[in-house]
Amino acid sequence: MRPVTLSSGVVLRPYRVDDAPALGAAVDRDRSRLGRWMPWVPHSTTPESFVAFITAARRLEDDGTAFHRGLFDGAVVAGGCGTTVDLVNREAEIGYWLGAVYEGRGLVTEAVGAMLGFLFDDYAVHRVVIRAAVTNVRSRAVAERYGFIEEGVQREALILDEVPTDAAMYSLLEDEWRRRRRSQ
Repeated sequence: MRPVTLSSGVVLRPYRVDDAPALGAAVDRDRSRLGRWMPWVPHSTTPESFVAFITAARRLEDDGTAFHRGLFDGAVVAGGCGTTVDLVNREAEIGYWLGAVYEGRGLVTEAVGAMLGFLFDDYAVHRVVIRAAVTNVRSRAVAERYGFIEEGVQREALILDEVPTDAAMYSLLEDEWRRRRRSQ
């Protein structure tokens, strides 16, 4: 997936190892807020952990099993959007996060749209899922904006702030994506 410049000028692009300090700073700025929704936040606390994430992300992309992108406002990391891919079942799961000062601008919605286009049009997945804590209204709204269908609630599927938390599970199928694009 090539870099994408969003309508706001923010760029969705792969992380580079030299982005680790900016990524760490972005997470640190919003650590308590992000930790409410993202299970990886408590485990991402050192410069080395961000370098390790980026290094692993690049390796997984080379394998075709994950695509992690940062949302870059110049040199500042505004957020991130990534996907893991189950090649056998042609299914991908998208996750995303955004710094508080960037909320309400449609950045995540646009980034998810770019990721969906790549996954369905270029990578030939059949199904994309999004999971979000049942109380994470903003993340759930992104899935609903794209016409994802809520399949149900996964009991205690996320560990957030060390607490097992229910997750709402959404899915979008390839033919639903294509119909939606044709009708726009």
